[in-house]
Amino acid sequence: MDYTLNFPQHLGLYLKSLRKAKGMSQAGLASLLQVTQSRIAAIEKDPSAVSVGQMMAILELLGAQLVVRAQTLPTEAALSGAAPQADKSMSKNKQSTVVARQAAPAQHLEPRPSAQPLKHTVLADGWQGYKPQGRW
Repeated sequence: MDYTLNFPQHLGLYLKSLRKAKGMSQAGLASLLQVTQSRIAAIEKDPSAVSVGQMMAILELLGAQLVVRAQTLPTEAALSGAAPQADKSMSKNKQSTVVARQAAPAQHLEPRPSAQPLKHTVLADGWQGYKPQGRW
């Protein structure tokens, strides 16, 4: 089954579901990859912390593969405003997420009379030396 990733966080969820579908624990997958269980947990939580090579190794062990598929772009006729042709080309390819729209004409905006200029804030002397309190 193909999974479309719309957000980076989805990859971690897919990895977890693939691992569970194989009946593997995090510790079992970690031993096959020669890493710790906490590393697998970190990868499932934040998959952007892993290299592409490591991700491909994980996917191979889980019986999956990484596929990059180009989306089809709308034709020139669709961009020029031929809506019926655009609908036909969009229905042929379910993977396409490109939507053709005409740009609105640029408008010159005037400032509102109620707008007030920003006030300059004066900082205490030596403010650069202060360290923030708490965690960031």
